[in-house]
Amino acid sequence: MPLLQRAFYLARNAVVNLLGFRPFAAVESFHSEATATQGTVSSPSRHLTDAFIREHLPKLFEPGHVRVLEVGCGSGSLCAKLEGCGYSGHYTGIDIEERFSASGSDSLQVVFIKTDARGFSPDEKFDLIISISVLEHIDNDQQVIGNLRNLLSEGGAQFHVVPSGWGLPLYLWHGYRQYNVGAIRTRFPEGKIYSLGGACSFLHHFVWITVAEMVFGMPVRKWAPGLYIRMATLGRRLDRVLPFMPAAHVVVSPCEN
Repeated sequence: MPLLQRAFYLARNAVVNLLGFRPFAAVESFHSEATATQGTVSSPSRHLTDAFIREHLPKLFEPGHVRVLEVGCGSGSLCAKLEGCGYSGHYTGIDIEERFSASGSDSLQVVFIKTDARGFSPDEKFDLIISISVLEHIDNDQQVIGNLRNLLSEGGAQFHVVPSGWGLPLYLWHGYRQYNVGAIRTRFPEGKIYSLGGACSFLHHFVWITVAEMVFGMPVRKWAPGLYIRMATLGRRLDRVLPFMPAAHVVVSPCEN
């Protein structure tokens, strides 16, 4: 992206995010102090996303036999996480690129379909529809959300992880947009919103990833993985007393049919 275009993107999205800022909106903070396994140097929001799936998703959507659709599934790593939570049944992953490598098991039947979510129209309906850091990369995300709503079975739910409005200085010009609470409410009027992390995780991401890696090209997570993990864990603990400025939101929306 040319420099002028980058500057316009940042200015435009900053204005949009400020206009949709809802300081007193009903948002529940999610925190996890689980330490990353040695060698795992994912971003704070990715670590918290995995922790949310592991620790909180089973409380919202009871484990058991389900039909799951993952939009923008990538390699299909979510399959193992769902099995670890006790889900079984059928998993369908869709993506516009073919990078899928997950395999099925005795408890979870796995299917990958290379397709665009905007026109995806299977015969079956799904109990749980999931996307993780996907909606911000779709130009007309509301069209996709409307299509996914039609694919939900009765009593089903959508589960989406999106960058928050605060994520603009973290992710810069990555994707089409960020999602403040106002933007989420427009797309999911009945959805329950969770924030992932807080100010310390925000600062940790900004220093270690945005500035060091994205701006200056220094792979500091590879150079000092142990220090990175210790600092990230400390940041998540401090987020409990500084729960503002989350990098990402989770929205869980029930079936509206």
